[in-house]
Amino acid sequence: MNKSKSELYPILGQTGPFAEYIKNFNPRPVQQQLASAIEDAIKSRNSLVAEAGTGIGKTFAYLIPLLLAESKAIVSTATKNLQDQLFNKDIPIVCEALGLSPRIALLKGRGNYLCIYRMQHSLEEGRLSSKQASHDLQMVWRWSSATKSGDLAELYQLADDSDIRSNVTSTADNCISVDCPNYDDCWVLKARTKAQKADILVINHHLLCADLVIKEDGFGELLPEVENVVVDEAHRLPDIVSLFFGKSFSSRQVLELAADLRKEYITESKDLSQLEEWATELESQGKDTREAFDDDFNRGSWHELRGNTKLEAELDELADLLKEVTDNLEPISEHTKGLESCYQRAERLNSLITQIRKQQDGSTVHWFELYPKSFVIHQTPIEINTIFKEQWQAQGGSWVFTSATLSVADQLDHFRSLMGLEDAAELNLPSPFKYKQQALLYLPRDMPEPSFEQHTEQLMAKVLPLIRANGGRTFCLFTSYRAMHKAAEWLSINGQFTLLVQGTAEKSALLERFTKESKTVLLATSSFWEGVDVRGNALSCVVIDKLPFAVPSDPVLKARLDAVKRKGRNAFNEVQLPNAVLGLKQGAGRLIRDHADQGVLVIGDNRLISKDYGRHFLHSLPDMHRTRDEQFVLDFFEGID
Repeated sequence: MNKSKSELYPILGQTGPFAEYIKNFNPRPVQQQLASAIEDAIKSRNSLVAEAGTGIGKTFAYLIPLLLAESKAIVSTATKNLQDQLFNKDIPIVCEALGLSPRIALLKGRGNYLCIYRMQHSLEEGRLSSKQASHDLQMVWRWSSATKSGDLAELYQLADDSDIRSNVTSTADNCISVDCPNYDDCWVLKARTKAQKADILVINHHLLCADLVIKEDGFGELLPEVENVVVDEAHRLPDIVSLFFGKSFSSRQVLELAADLRKEYITESKDLSQLEEWATELESQGKDTREAFDDDFNRGSWHELRGNTKLEAELDELADLLKEVTDNLEPISEHTKGLESCYQRAERLNSLITQIRKQQDGSTVHWFELYPKSFVIHQTPIEINTIFKEQWQAQGGSWVFTSATLSVADQLDHFRSLMGLEDAAELNLPSPFKYKQQALLYLPRDMPEPSFEQHTEQLMAKVLPLIRANGGRTFCLFTSYRAMHKAAEWLSINGQFTLLVQGTAEKSALLERFTKESKTVLLATSSFWEGVDVRGNALSCVVIDKLPFAVPSDPVLKARLDAVKRKGRNAFNEVQLPNAVLGLKQGAGRLIRDHADQGVLVIGDNRLISKDYGRHFLHSLPDMHRTRDEQFVLDFFEGID
């Protein structure tokens, strides 16, 4: 039964079902206001862009009107962890409190689900890269008989970077679909079948964008048709849209094709020795092409490689080899489904490497990324607003985009313009936390310019007395790995704390140690600036070394800056500044996560004071008391329990 706007407030009020069902439920007018606005968007089938500050409870605010609408809906989140939390915790709580029993489904990308066919082939083949891979394969095999979903997230002992994952999952390229002997037991198929029948489907932004691309290309759909879409953590969406509406060619794709050609030779086509030969040639040529890149670059514009005749020659060789493999696979591709799949992939890669090396028309940026043993060549659209607008409008229904960090200086114009959402309604709700009482913003005096070689060491010297006074309990967030490692080295010599450094263990393991062990300091870069929720006494100081401006030489950023300049507009104000402001808001948001939290935010970048644009950052942060007096900070720490 649909609820009217006037009936929505009691649901989230002091005498509503949540006050009865959830212990210590705290009614928040801003949460009720957000829920009401989302209900209006759903009823009017319009779009809404809503920033909901930390502590509002936006998850319940969008789930309640979404569930009460009793229509098919999608909730898209930024990460798989958030998907699992929604599916396993948040939605069941709301449904039970409201007495609802809709069909709920969780859908992830196929790389998250066990492929029985590929697991069995790996067991039979027995050719693995290490003892650890062999151990992991046996672990997956034992788990496979007990799982109810096939989701590898159940197998928490399996590391995210385990070599065995590609052996026990499928890709769109190597899946043999209806010809698979395990088709009826396919976990991907089961998950997608549940998704099609669901009233509420929980996905991530990658799946959402993949579905939009498939629909644009006319190849069908991944997701069911729905009436309402909620995009949570919407600040992450622009980068993912750019990724999916571009093209990429990688050496990993070539190596995966080589591995499956060899697998096909060993298991199904022992009379076709040329499969093994092609696999070896592809592996060798992929390696030679990687070595031809200039290792002075980690990523850069394709124009920077002009004059690298060796690279052009190796790419020609790779393109010729892919064409040769494609031409020779075609007449034998009907022998087995595995061969047919390899042929189709070789054909796609042959076409892709040709397309991606063509001169661009100015609407995309051509760039590359290098890793120790691999490379990726990209074509990325410079602007995504028109592309995305066409897709979400074609989908129809209501769309809600929400996050704690969408606005710059209280304005949502940047996000709306970036995503083609100029016609959307907007709502900007501040956090209900009492930042004036709970938090302090400290800007140390006499800090050098951020570009100064000793900036990191001087910042650590400034914050060391604070960390001591706070008994550790500190996040130090950096804008570069170099700064993080310099700080770790300095603190290891001058401090007496347990240092937890990003990269020395899994993210979840570091966070668990941080919350349980005393006198700890965690040092990290971008992956800890968001999506980290440490509440209570474990964290009461966050140090941010510099304003998080992206490196202007980044090829995609540079192309977008140039595009804005060509239109006669200010690229710094339109692109670099808003992105940096949103990044700082994310990092600062790690400090206060609950109404009882207290803490100090330290920012070691004097541009907040010395540059005119500093006011945009300061105005975008929560309204905390500010100080430049170290003793004031030490006194504040004494008042924290």
